[in-house]
Amino acid sequence: MSTAPPPGTRATLSTAGRGAVEATARLLADLGHEVHEAEVDYGLASLWNGTVRLLKGAQADVASTPRRLRLERRTRRVATLARLLPPRSLTRARRREAAIAASINTVFEHADLVLTPLCGTPAPLVDDCPSTGALRSLRAANTSAWLAPWNVIGQPAVSVPVGLDDDGMPLAVQLAGRPRDETTLLQVAAQIEAHQPFPRWSPLKAHRS
Repeated sequence: MSTAPPPGTRATLSTAGRGAVEATARLLADLGHEVHEAEVDYGLASLWNGTVRLLKGAQADVASTPRRLRLERRTRRVATLARLLPPRSLTRARRREAAIAASINTVFEHADLVLTPLCGTPAPLVDDCPSTGALRSLRAANTSAWLAPWNVIGQPAVSVPVGLDDDGMPLAVQLAGRPRDETTLLQVAAQIEAHQPFPRWSPLKAHRS
C-alpha cells in the first residue's frame, strides 16, 4: 500500500480518499493477503515525462482533428502549450521511460501488486470544473497524479470502485501490477468487488453540501 503521490505533483489526498485505500487494505488482509506499506520510487522524471506525453498527445490529437475550431478553447490552448516544447522533448521523455520503469518496479521485489489512491479527491460535479484556462485545467488534473506514472511506463493498472463518500460521490482505488501481469491484477480486483460490491447509485442523487 502506498499513498504518497509522485514527487513534484503537489497532489493532496482527501480524508475520503485515504479512507478508501485503508479500508481496501483491511479487506485484502482479511481475505488472506499480506499487506504492508511501502514507498514507490516514482522519481522526479516521471512527472516531467507524464506532462510531456500529455501535452504532446493533445497536440497530435488536435492536429489530426477535422474542424478543430469546434473544440473547446482550452483544448486548443493545451495544444498551443505543447507547441512551446521542442520536438526533441518527446524523444528524450521516451528514452527515460526504461529507467523510470526500473525505479518504479523495485517495489515488486517484495510485493505482487501496489494499492494506491485513484484520485486525491472524489470526482467533482461538472459545474465545479473550471470552464476556461488551459493551465487551470492542467492543475485540476493533478488530482489523478497516482495514475500517470503507470500510464507512462505502460504497465497494467485498474480502477476498483469501493463505495461512496459522505456526499454520495463514488470512491475508487488503483491496483497496479508487474509488466504483463494482468492476470494477478484482475483476480485481486474481482476478489475486492465480490466481497465489497458497489452500491446502487445514481449521479442524480449525488450532491455537494
